[in-house]
Amino acid sequence: MFRGLSTAALVEMIQASQKETHQAIQQMIRKNEDRVLRYVLAKGGSKEDAEDVLQEGLTDLILNVRNGKFNMDSSIHTYLIGICKFKWSNKFRKLKRANEYEAEQLTSMETHKSSEAGISFEAMDELTYWLDQLKEGCKKVLIFWAQGYSMKEISAMMGYQSAQVATNKKSGCMKALHELIAKRA
Repeated sequence: MFRGLSTAALVEMIQASQKETHQAIQQMIRKNEDRVLRYVLAKGGSKEDAEDVLQEGLTDLILNVRNGKFNMDSSIHTYLIGICKFKWSNKFRKLKRANEYEAEQLTSMETHKSSEAGISFEAMDELTYWLDQLKEGCKKVLIFWAQGYSMKEISAMMGYQSAQVATNKKSGCMKALHELIAKRA
């Protein structure tokens, strides 16, 4: 039905009604999802990462078209792929940084003797058990917080928008941890 629509036709559809925008989006997904998937997989991501990047890329593309930032110097598909590549590069860089921080922190935790930290092996095992019950993001936030990082630093390491987001996340994670412990008691 939409096979072979030109860049100009897709731009017109995006600027038209919600129904036409939806049709344009479906056309662009069909034409570009395999390319985005291959790129993200080749660059260390997963299928879910590719789906997220494509959705975010489409959102940015629609906003750029509607705000007049897309000037049709290239095809709309090339433009979309460029946005998706940029988005994945940024996400991958943030994920890599967060994973490096976590590995560094876990290594640091392992090298401390329990007597230096004032915590017994049993208490450390207990803490590790409960942290492992949390989602990975919560685990990272609480580890960084326990190691004395500021909310601003945690925000940067986790890729959050602000220190307030990090504070809210830490509070939610602490609540989840307390609820897990309370269920066991």
